Order: sequence, then C-alpha cells, then structure tokens
Amino acid sequence: MARSLIALLLTLSTAAAALPEDRDLPITVNADNASFDERAGRAVYTGNVILTQGALRIEAARLTAKLINGQVDSMTATGSPAIFADTPNVEQGPVKGIASTIDWTLTDQIMVLTGDAELTQSTNTVIGESVIYRQAKGTLEASSQGSGERVQMTLTPNNS
Repeated sequence: MARSLIALLLTLSTAAAALPEDRDLPITVNADNASFDERAGRAVYTGNVILTQGALRIEAARLTAKLINGQVDSMTATGSPAIFADTPNVEQGPVKGIASTIDWTLTDQIMVLTGDAELTQSTNTVIGESVIYRQAKGTLEASSQGSGERVQMTLTPNNS
C-alpha cells in the first residue's frame, strides 16, 4: 500500500494549469486521510485537503483523483466550499474559484465549478450555478440552475 501511494504521488506530476513553468512541477496533496485503490485507479483524500502545484492551490474537504494508465486524468474536489486559486498569467493576476464541487480534467485543463460557483480575477467576477473555466484558453461559460435564477457577471473597465 505504501509503495502504491508513493507511485501515485510520483504520477501526480502530469500537466496542469498555472504558470507555464508550473506544469512540470509535481502535484502535492496533504490531507488528514488518504486511500489508494490501484485496481480501480482511484485515490481518495479526506479531511482538510490541500493540493498544490506551483501557483495552483486547491482546498477541499474531499479530493478524488482518477488515474488512467497510471497517470492522473481528473480530480474532483468537494467541500463547503471547495476553493482553488491559480495564477495562469502574471499580467492578469490570480484567478480564484469557489463552489461546492470542482471537477478538474488535467489533460484538457478544464475546471467545472458547480453549486454556487464563483470565479474571480482581479475585480472581475462571474457567479452562477455552474462555471466552466478552460484554463489553457482563458475562457469561461456560466449557467444558472433555471427557475428564475440568472448568471451574474461583473466586469471592471481597465482605466490605464
């Protein structure tokens, strides 16, 4: 089991978003508890979970990592709320996301925030039931749950 956990930690160095030089850094996960099922290709971390990779940081109550062919493919962070912070571009500043669930597909560099989702960069904010953040492209989509709720986006003009 210990050898499998070490192997998992070594495979967590797959490409991720953040500053371009951060993509090759290993991902480190700290938590109160961890379990790894090699056969199912799944690692589960619970209790005060903190994931870091360079400038990227995710905080959650629970984090599940799915592996394909021994490489981390995706992660799901849940919490009340789950939080991520990243610096994809120094000029534009850090991006912060808050939601009940954050699904992160590493290979596609896409984060899907669901459940009271909020994404902020500088003084610009988007709020909705769901926010899809494409890290590599720097684009996002937001949607409401329906039933009279709407997406809210606040954009501050650049007065430089």
